[in-house]
Amino acid sequence: MEVVKAAANPLQAGVVETGFVLLLFPVALLIVRYAHRIPLRSLKPGWLLATPTRRTMLVIAIALLGRALLFPVLGIPSPIVTDEHAYLLTADTFAHLRLTNATPPGWEHFEAFHVNLQPTYHGTYPVGQGLVLAAGQVLFGQPWFGVYLSTALLCGALCWALQAFVPMGWDVLGGTLAVVQLALVSYWMNSYWGGSVAAIGGAVAMGSVTRVFGEGISNHRRFILSLGFAIGLVVLGNSRPFEGLAFSIPLLVFFVVRFVKYQDSRTVVVLWVLAPLLVAGFMGLAAMAYYDIATTGKPFLMPYVLHMHTYAPNPAFIGQRFGEWPPYRNVAIESLWREIIKRYGYADINSASAVFNKEMSKALTYWWFYVGPALSFPVLLGFIYCLTQERLRVVAYSTLATCCAVAVTIDTEPHYFSVATVAIYILAVEGLRYLWLQHDVYSRAAVIAFAVAAVLATASGNSGASRLKMDLLEHRRAKAEAMRRLAVEPGKHLVLISYAPEHDPGRELVYNGADIADERIIWARSLGAGSDKELCLDYPSRIFWNLTTDDKKTTLQVINICR
Repeated sequence: MEVVKAAANPLQAGVVETGFVLLLFPVALLIVRYAHRIPLRSLKPGWLLATPTRRTMLVIAIALLGRALLFPVLGIPSPIVTDEHAYLLTADTFAHLRLTNATPPGWEHFEAFHVNLQPTYHGTYPVGQGLVLAAGQVLFGQPWFGVYLSTALLCGALCWALQAFVPMGWDVLGGTLAVVQLALVSYWMNSYWGGSVAAIGGAVAMGSVTRVFGEGISNHRRFILSLGFAIGLVVLGNSRPFEGLAFSIPLLVFFVVRFVKYQDSRTVVVLWVLAPLLVAGFMGLAAMAYYDIATTGKPFLMPYVLHMHTYAPNPAFIGQRFGEWPPYRNVAIESLWREIIKRYGYADINSASAVFNKEMSKALTYWWFYVGPALSFPVLLGFIYCLTQERLRVVAYSTLATCCAVAVTIDTEPHYFSVATVAIYILAVEGLRYLWLQHDVYSRAAVIAFAVAAVLATASGNSGASRLKMDLLEHRRAKAEAMRRLAVEPGKHLVLISYAPEHDPGRELVYNGADIADERIIWARSLGAGSDKELCLDYPSRIFWNLTTDDKKTTLQVINICR
């Protein structure tokens, strides 16, 4: 469901961010004009900035500390949208040391968006985000800590990738911008929806492939970088497969070209560069196929594709035709899919003008989240500069390839472009650096104004990263109220949920953990008295409840259907 949306008008927030740039420029100009009176040249990089590794760790520490300081205000987020519950189901499954779960008895009552119940019970999304959440659940008892750590690692990965392109200091600038924009108040850090895992894959792949054929590198270092490239590609394939493939194609072409042109020993490059890439890549593909067999029964049938074939008549790409409406066992599921098609405008993309409007809407979403007014000129300048530099063209090509991928899809969420996050920050930093190297006071003042304005826009809640976050917290109010009441009730419970006609289909309540039978509270759909009564045999010794909601008013009462 498209529930990541601005809390206010993007134009209004954009005006505020632009205002920051204009107000900061004269201040920055004064700083640059009189900076020569400050003995800056006598200052030397401190111990923390002395090596690339320390600079990377510094950025990670800033991200961890920054979000920790916000903990009294933001706390640990609650899952809101259906996608998050699907990821949490995958995480809970992995935390139980299983790839999937047996289909539960009475499975028709547990049908949910982005959850498959046949041939096995599992979340439908690729495993990357689920593995991260599972790590948080196992190590810390709370899946969100996987989000916390992975988003901080993303900022470090961006800093590390930047070190392949820019001198010392600029990498920390890029990493710090990422901390402010992504690791504090964005929904990447404050939800279970994802973004960081795919972005890590892109950063590791980009940073590795651009280094692996560098001069003066030991064979052991080449082996590690080649392995890193393969791991980055596998992470992309297990987080955002379609967009990740588009992003990866220019990187693979870059690798092949450099491999062919490599002048040193062919045996060395095959053993230390090509072999680890092929072996690790093959192992990753084999693991993906094994997971598909475990969940769907077929090595090349992904759970997400199975789910779409089972429930969705809508096309995934612009230009595709609608399929036949499948038979639904539950009216709530059918209502949900009809609402999705309406909200995303699937049926409206039937003309050139409609396609154009859709593309402009998507472009605005991605631009506002990743770039915004303050970084627009640096990113544009960086893109042009990258096209003129052979070492940087792969960054521009990967950006363009990802733009093409998101352009042909109908769905739109900011994290769909996450695979190319590293490219956006490289473009921004290269653009800022290009301005700085002009050595005139106006260019350098502009650099300061652009960078500080980007920080202030996010800190004041006027950037896409801070505004494009989930604002439908009412989604879970009905379930939260029921859980508070059931928490003081003894025994185990099964809640049969019915929706009033006014109910928003996107506010789904039927989600459970990996072990439904062992849950203290089971959430199920009411499918009628006869079908509901069969659950008494499947889940004995439980207190049955009926929950009815129209999203505003919720009624919860005990029912005696097992007599």
